[in-house]
Amino acid sequence: MTRTLTAITLAAGLAFGAVGTTASAQTQTSALGTMEMGLSMLELSVARELNRIGINDVDVTELSLSQISQLQQVLSQTTDMQQRKTHAQQVLEGRTATIQ
Repeated sequence: MTRTLTAITLAAGLAFGAVGTTASAQTQTSALGTMEMGLSMLELSVARELNRIGINDVDVTELSLSQISQLQQVLSQTTDMQQRKTHAQQVLEGRTATIQ
């Protein structure tokens, strides 16, 4: 009888643990998919802005998240096209762009 109860308890624990693990994995997969979609949208936005200012030879998928973030900031805060291009080139060269 004790073996049976132990087996049932173990089986239930494994079953419910597996369900919890599966739900957790699905949540993580969903969150990862959402983050990847957000990153793709950000990359597309930066690529469009770079093309708009005449920088066409950059594969934004090869940039670091830090560079993408800096570019998004530079491209959204600067209105003068030449300044935008200068600041974007600084970010692409690995320097910090100073927005004035």
